[in-house]
Amino acid sequence: MCSSSNTTPKKELSKSDNSLTAWFNCFSGFSGDMALGCLIDAGADLKELKDILSGLKIGRWSLDAEQVERNSVKATKINVGYEKDQAARKLKDILLLLEEAKLPTSIADKAAFAFHKLAEAEGKIHNKDKFDVHFHELGGQDTIVDIVGTVAALEILEIKDVYSSPVRTGYGTINTDHGVITNPGPAVLEILKDIPIQGTDIEEELITPTGAVLLATLAKAFGPMPEMSLKRVGYGAGSKIIPKIPNLAQVVIGKPGPDQTTGGGSIYSQMFVLETNLDDITGENLSFCLQSCLENGALDAWITPAVMKKGRPGNVFCCLIKKDSLEVLLELLFDITGTFGIRVREVGRYELSRHFETVSVSGYEIRVKSSRNRIKVEYDDVKTVSRQLRKPPQEIIRLAESAWHNRPQI
Repeated sequence: MCSSSNTTPKKELSKSDNSLTAWFNCFSGFSGDMALGCLIDAGADLKELKDILSGLKIGRWSLDAEQVERNSVKATKINVGYEKDQAARKLKDILLLLEEAKLPTSIADKAAFAFHKLAEAEGKIHNKDKFDVHFHELGGQDTIVDIVGTVAALEILEIKDVYSSPVRTGYGTINTDHGVITNPGPAVLEILKDIPIQGTDIEEELITPTGAVLLATLAKAFGPMPEMSLKRVGYGAGSKIIPKIPNLAQVVIGKPGPDQTTGGGSIYSQMFVLETNLDDITGENLSFCLQSCLENGALDAWITPAVMKKGRPGNVFCCLIKKDSLEVLLELLFDITGTFGIRVREVGRYELSRHFETVSVSGYEIRVKSSRNRIKVEYDDVKTVSRQLRKPPQEIIRLAESAWHNRPQI
């Protein structure tokens, strides 16, 4: 068991110039212990990790790693032992606990950010201010060790950028301290807003609030594995044996490839452009076609005026799609436009990673998207708030941008 008597300030972890990238593959779901198991399996030193966490004043606790198999795949399972202290911690208690632990600043800040997001989600569900929420099991010793331990393990492995696959969820119900709730849980869904999720036919809790908040606060983007020069792979095992899937999470670690360094952190992916010339379609149908494409998987769609081969005015209709939307969008374009032919081009796209946050303007929530070189206020939210406050959209945008710049830096 680790005690909680450490009062010596922690030294900042030494860093080399060879920062790595990690991609979590949540093919069977994700939890805090699975995240930590992945990173220890990939080489994070357990003794160094325990030393970093030793200042956490959460009573007597232990952290052990054991080798297990899931569907014949070797993985690391994390076991957090503790003498339950019955503490129903609030956010301020967690933040004080992190401060007193004398953690390296980079670890303390990221862990605090995760607990802020947990508190915000719980507060929204229970209609309380985030500082008034009791964490119950989310404030337990195992949750604290999982969250702080995962952040610390990333630092030990010198991982700078984190990415993730889309998140898979189960269905049915979950037993919690609040009673039986829906699966996925309300807190999980609140945390995963603006993050791609995929439902399954598995009647198990595949994504926990701890796993969700780690992904939501650490991952820069969600999608396929970014290009990298592979260095390490790790597997973290969940506690349950689930018949349909191996209850595993995977982390892939490597040196970032050109897609992450060119353009300052962009992600490269292969796309398709569908294109057709139209000279016998009304403006109403063109508008309907564009909206229908966007509603059925197109990432973008646009119309360019053109002069057709017989000298008639017409339009070139284009949409940008992922491969898995190809058949659906082809059929849709044929049906709506009546065209006899559609050109298909494979293209590459570099996309800057972005982060989504919510700010408050006169009590109304407005989403803000940020990247390395700019921020953009969600205009649909601006329109709604503009109507409610009877103020011009430009003023709402200015207020939202100001709120974003002045938000607490956690």
